[in-house]
Amino acid sequence: MKKVKPQPLDMIAIRLKTRARDNIFDNGADLLEAQSQLDHGHFVDWLEENWDRSIATAYNVMRAAEFAASFPNVRKLKLRAAALYRLSSIEDLDEALRERAFAEAAQDWVSVKRLDEIEDELHPPEDESAEEEDDITEATGTDEEDTAEHEEETDEAAAILDGPPPELPPDPPPQPSAGRAEEMFFDQTISRLMTLSTKPIATFDEIAAKRRADPWYRRQLSA
Repeated sequence: MKKVKPQPLDMIAIRLKTRARDNIFDNGADLLEAQSQLDHGHFVDWLEENWDRSIATAYNVMRAAEFAASFPNVRKLKLRAAALYRLSSIEDLDEALRERAFAEAAQDWVSVKRLDEIEDELHPPEDESAEEEDDITEATGTDEEDTAEHEEETDEAAAILDGPPPELPPDPPPQPSAGRAEEMFFDQTISRLMTLSTKPIATFDEIAAKRRADPWYRRQLSA
């Protein structure tokens, strides 16, 4: 097979700027050609200089061109751009979905919304209400189990009501009220003060003289 000579990058850039935007497959083929000639990491820089649309759109049209290379009849189908991008971006494309979409696109335009409808028709979602009912049954048990449990609880309650009264615990011993020690100390202090108030003043003078004569007391005063 004769090797195809790479096309100059400047010629590719001119075609991309002058060609119609809706020519997805040819634009994608040119972008793939440019990418193959550029070193890794330089392609995005080249796009920013020579591609007047978004980087995401560039990769979309490139995948669409690769998709058309695998399925040449795609070029003749009535696939909206977004639907084409969706089909070409699915790595493991469902064959039934592809054939159904191709068949409808051969007659009329197919959009992304229609692709979703086709996928739901081919793979209908599971009945969530049935799953929720199963989950509730597992969590609460069957009707028979609920009835048996209710009867058991009823019998137990009746046995408690019909039986002898339960024994009550003995009354706790009386505890001294809070603050009783403080009350006793207060009473003793008042009693001592009343006793001292009946003694003559001379008695206190004698006590004071003895204290002043006590060496230990003098040391405490000078400390």
